[in-house]
Amino acid sequence: MDLPLDSARLASVFTQAASPAFFLGAVTGLVSILTSRLNGVMAALEDNKAPDKASRHALRRRARRLHRAINLALASGMCTALLLALAFTGAFFHFDHIYGAALLFLAANGFVAAALVEFYREVRVGLAEVDRLVPPGEG
Repeated sequence: MDLPLDSARLASVFTQAASPAFFLGAVTGLVSILTSRLNGVMAALEDNKAPDKASRHALRRRARRLHRAINLALASGMCTALLLALAFTGAFFHFDHIYGAALLFLAANGFVAAALVEFYREVRVGLAEVDRLVPPGEG
């Protein structure tokens, strides 16, 4: 097997890896936001800051949605990291990685889209709770 890696092929892989690397950075930002929100929800649950049973139920729903969103975002990050590893492994061992990379990128996008849907649903639960506690015209 021919292992030496020429600089042109390696430069090409670095150029192709730029987009997934930026995507991975965005996913880590999303995970950070989701984790911060989950910490706030968990603190409210632990400190018994919910005024009634319905509010505690809403907080638990929000926590479940955020937990799901974090898991989906992490799955997206793992697919993206695997994509980057596949690109460099393919370049090093001289095999065509483009089809595997495309599938991993589609999976990563699907996972991050699902995470964003869960995040959207969590925000809706939070806003509905605000509307329930502070009726329109009073706030």
